[in-house]
Amino acid sequence: MFPLTLNLIFVLIPPPQGAKPPPSESVPTKQGASSDRSTDASPSSKKGGTTDTQPAPVDPWTALKARIGTRLDKDRKRLEQELKPYLSDLALDVRDPKNRKYLEVRYREIAALDPDIGLVLLPHLAPKGNSRRHRLIADNSMRILERTELKPLEADLLRILDQDQGGSRNRALYLLTGFKKTGLDGTLRKLLEETPEVHLPGVIVAVGRYGQSSLAKPLEPFLQKPDEKQRKAAFEAMCLIGAAGSLGPLAASAKSSNKTSDKIKLIHFLEVLGTRTGQAGWAHNEPVFFGTLTWLLTQGEALRPREIRDLLALVQTLPARAVQTGGGEALSQALHRLLTNPYPDVQFGAALALRHLGDKKGVKQVLNNLNRFIRNNKKLAYAYRQRGRAHEAFGDLTDAMRDYKQAITLSAGRVEPKLYFSVARLEAKKNNASNVYRYLKDARPTRQELDKFRSDVPEVEALIRRSNQLRKLFNES
Repeated sequence: MFPLTLNLIFVLIPPPQGAKPPPSESVPTKQGASSDRSTDASPSSKKGGTTDTQPAPVDPWTALKARIGTRLDKDRKRLEQELKPYLSDLALDVRDPKNRKYLEVRYREIAALDPDIGLVLLPHLAPKGNSRRHRLIADNSMRILERTELKPLEADLLRILDQDQGGSRNRALYLLTGFKKTGLDGTLRKLLEETPEVHLPGVIVAVGRYGQSSLAKPLEPFLQKPDEKQRKAAFEAMCLIGAAGSLGPLAASAKSSNKTSDKIKLIHFLEVLGTRTGQAGWAHNEPVFFGTLTWLLTQGEALRPREIRDLLALVQTLPARAVQTGGGEALSQALHRLLTNPYPDVQFGAALALRHLGDKKGVKQVLNNLNRFIRNNKKLAYAYRQRGRAHEAFGDLTDAMRDYKQAITLSAGRVEPKLYFSVARLEAKKNNASNVYRYLKDARPTRQELDKFRSDVPEVEALIRRSNQLRKLFNES
């Protein structure tokens, strides 16, 4: 369906040619002008007081306005009827894991009902009642509106922001800061100072969505607040804003809270700073940056292997000299301790990070440990696979291929598909199309597994183009 404003075009009749708007009542008549029209008796009065008058003609602009209003009312009523079956669903709490997936589907369905669905959702942002049902419908309406085009509703959202209080204002603010990135700085600063404590977390979240670095500093005091909701909101908002000067306060807050969620957000913040050059990035305050990085590397028990690998990968993207100077012996020791982490991928990442810093002992230590493991388990396929993964991580593809194939041989008909994929991956790097086909075929892959292999191994694209067998396997014409 066309947007409401476009639909009106097809029902409006243009004014007659030459028609003019009626003069404004505020425009005075010329002094001394005749007022015959107002004083002359009408023809009917001259005929003895007959009151049979003709209705006054309606000017075309008034008629046009009436038609627009009628169409708006009709469309609004139609949209309200389309929304009505969903209102009971909107009274569900999305924070309940049992409702989350269901409501996500409903959000998409409602947002797709009509381009103008926001017209009837908007009033729900500021409900007349304050019951739990009213609040849930308001919050869910906000989540649907977030998926629609909000620019046409900007004036209405600003009105709610100006006139309403509490949750209604926070909902409008949340939506405004999602698409409006200028002109709200002063309003947000004022709200941070004046909003009642209970509603402050919502304002702080909106500040983060707004994303202006100038608003990061005013958020710092909230990191020290005893109210955990305010502290958490400020932590997340400052991470979203990404101002380099926020790292020190954020790191102090994460150490104080000792929450895994804060540590994970801090890792992502470091990754953002690691991609920037100059004072906007990690070089803004190198001691704080490398001190935070070192501290996080010592939190292995609280972090998942994936987060530790992300930190180790970050080390490898930074200039080695800066890491050595900024991190010093403490960072080097943290990396060496990770060589004995129970997860092989973490061990490999730590060894590579050390090699990046000029220390090859980590790679040697990992391989020595794996060699010793194989000497004690010569018939164990798993041992060869792990050493093959280490060789591949360290760039020794020939040795990796040999270990993978030995693991396949030792598996005696019970080969894990991932081994076939590993060999096929290395064969693709060697530009060997026939062997790629052979090992992929032996893996008996699903369509999803083939798609993932294709995404992970870009070298296979050229092989598919020139190999009939691979084209058939990947369903390429």
